[in-house]
Amino acid sequence: ANFPQSKAKEATDTGGTYGNHNQCCGGGFPAQGIKSTGGMLVGPSGGGTTGETFITRGGRSRTFAEAVDGTSNILVVGECSDFAFASDGSPRNISGSYPHGWMMGTYHDANRRREFNLTTIRYAPNTRTYELPGVADNHGANNPLMSAHKGGVQGVLLDGSVRFLSENVDLTTLKRLATRDDRQVLGEF
Repeated sequence: ANFPQSKAKEATDTGGTYGNHNQCCGGGFPAQGIKSTGGMLVGPSGGGTTGETFITRGGRSRTFAEAVDGTSNILVVGECSDFAFASDGSPRNISGSYPHGWMMGTYHDANRRREFNLTTIRYAPNTRTYELPGVADNHGANNPLMSAHKGGVQGVLLDGSVRFLSENVDLTTLKRLATRDDRQVLGEF
């Protein structure tokens, strides 16, 4: 059978199989109006701050009963399929699985210095500045949701629906969307 051929440059050594979506693990930063009854903030990581929503570390499972904000009001997966740029203009891959691949799982070391396949919302979608706190190409705890298409990113809610999240979404609303138990009313998103 003949299959369409990609115009993309052929990869000769990928170093692993990388995903282009991160699991969202919270909205973090209570000083910005986010409340969590579940002790969401768990400490610093890679110069950033990490949290937990429905996705957890250490093998603990969450139940749907713990989704007190409702399954249609909780962001669990967000797109991360484009590059950030360093101050010298060079592109940096900040997808959650880079450079180890998606099979790394949601690994973190004992001091939470490195996170993989997870992000805690700190910046608006499509924020492309590499030098921001918590943004890194090998472990950023606050790597922004990003896409190559203009205007925003795709996100998966706990109920399985897919929503387009505008890059102009109110940041507090986005953080509340990434928090499973703050019992706050969401704005439009």
